Amino acid sequence: MHKQEIPLNFIELQADFVTLAAHKNHGPKGAGALLAHPEALKKIVPLFHGGNQENGFRSGTLNVPLIVGLVQCFALYETESVQNYSHMKKLWERLYNELIKPFPRVSLNGPVGKRLYSNFNFYVQDTGFQKFQEIMPHVAFSGSGACASHAGGSSTLRALGLPEHQVQNSVRFGLSRYTTEAEIAYVIETITSQILIR
Repeated sequence: MHKQEIPLNFIELQADFVTLAAHKNHGPKGAGALLAHPEALKKIVPLFHGGNQENGFRSGTLNVPLIVGLVQCFALYETESVQNYSHMKKLWERLYNELIKPFPRVSLNGPVGKRLYSNFNFYVQDTGFQKFQEIMPHVAFSGSGACASHAGGSSTLRALGLPEHQVQNSVRFGLSRYTTEAEIAYVIETITSQILIR
């Protein structure tokens, strides 16, 4: 077993519930797992009734292919986590060192340390989100969570207390084991030449 770079100890976490989504680790969309503290589990009321699947918490036929995909994606994570983490951290640090540090107009949303390197979220002063869409029409990025893209801006950034203009105009890149150095270089060159250096 490889050493995990971001260890999770659910007992130390002291959470009532922990949710895991397969698609966040390149597994199938629509599959997830719920880890529940035994005491918190007593408070759950089923939304669907009729069968006794999942110990009576959710009725309905189990989707075996999705469940297998969920288990497999986390099994792969266990064997590849260190390599993938190092790859994403390297790409994230290059974005930070070349887009954030040299330019006073650019700010990172969130801390530099103690973070997931699969997420690079930043804001450029006096630059609207639409400008990024104009200069990078073939690059996938967003200004909010994919599950709430209609909301206009990230609810997470609002919860952090950032000003609304910053929330509305921040840009979020998702990094993964499939993101390449060439893709990062293209993004840096495009943003630097068309937005940051005028």
